[in-house]
Amino acid sequence: ADSIKTQDCSYANLYPKQYVCYKTTALSAEAINGDITKPVWQEVPWTDDFIDISTSTIPKFRTRAKMRWDDEHLYVAAELAEPQVWGTLTKNDTVIFND
Repeated sequence: ADSIKTQDCSYANLYPKQYVCYKTTALSAEAINGDITKPVWQEVPWTDDFIDISTSTIPKFRTRAKMRWDDEHLYVAAELAEPQVWGTLTKNDTVIFND
């Protein structure tokens, strides 16, 4: 047994990134209006900037998010920096990967 060398068994570099999503009572589905300057959003941090998960490529434009939750809903505020927003789908719940 002494001749078997043990290797570092740490898998910490393989764990996905984590984000703590704090509970709130200051939001409601009816009151969501896209205003992330409200204190309820200012008191929580942004996620790390998003990257391409298959290549770790850093996108040209920044994308990040903040999240809160209550007993009924998960709230997501996102910042997506895209100078040329466009779309072709016009119906709710359309499958987007066919576009």
